[in-house]
Amino acid sequence: GSKVVVSIRPEQLRVVPNGGMAGTVKAVMPLGAHIIYEVETAPGLSLKVSEPREGHAAVRQAGDGVHVAPSSPDACHVFPAP
Repeated sequence: GSKVVVSIRPEQLRVVPNGGMAGTVKAVMPLGAHIIYEVETAPGLSLKVSEPREGHAAVRQAGDGVHVAPSSPDACHVFPAP
């Protein structure tokens, strides 16, 4: 197999109950109607996840363990590795 780079926009990532990539919330950035989470999935590798604020949903905190997955396979853009 060839090496590839996968690009996914933050708003196309979701925190899911299980599956996906396990990680730890490193930063929480409330931005109006959305919350941006910085999630470290491996040492030195982090992702930004943008979620809409929903009425009674709890805001995750730094240090929380989460699982992150794309909202759909179409959200993933695959390019040959440089």
